[in-house]
Amino acid sequence: MKRSVSERLRALRERGLVTVERRRGFPVRTRYDLTEAGRALRPLLVELYATGERLLRLNRPGFRDEQPPGQRVRR
Repeated sequence: MKRSVSERLRALRERGLVTVERRRGFPVRTRYDLTEAGRALRPLLVELYATGERLLRLNRPGFRDEQPPGQRVRR
């Protein structure tokens, strides 16, 4: 079953990874920010992404060898 973005954000909020700020006005705007715990996960997620990219290159010769803008992967 696919989950909507709002369901995923709610789950992240319940786990203490994001905060929610609802701003008055029309239309109502909602801002989500990472908590300290959410920011602490960033190095792990970056390394998981880099590992997945390396595995794809190993298993699929010719797979793009470029890095996404702003990303630097340790080798």
